[in-house]
Amino acid sequence: MTPCLAGRGYVRHWIDGRSLATQLRTQGPDTVETAMTRLRSLGSCLVMLHEKGETHGALNGEGAWMTRVGEHYLLGWQWALRQLHCPRQAADAAVGGDGARVAPGHRPMRDDGGRRRRRPTSSSSAR
Repeated sequence: MTPCLAGRGYVRHWIDGRSLATQLRTQGPDTVETAMTRLRSLGSCLVMLHEKGETHGALNGEGAWMTRVGEHYLLGWQWALRQLHCPRQAADAAVGGDGARVAPGHRPMRDDGGRRRRRPTSSSSAR
């Protein structure tokens, strides 16, 4: 058997539509009603993935697709790796770490419930 036939086969559903990014570039912004419909539909996809314990990559306008009949699809999530499958996270988990990583240039999530801690400045501390 040739190497290309020995692996797993992938059959994908044909999506007769276009990406959200293309839609916005060619037709301009959606109405509020249309944008909310899209967000609800794509959000439902994310909820389903999270409930099943699946991972997904970055969410962006190129990965959100719409068909001509109004169906919405999220693409690319099948290729995302679970954190434990990434070498650095797997090593952290082996020594008891939580495996959390933040992409360069992004701030980590705060554990203070989203409240910002205000540091006194020289002008505010003098009051």
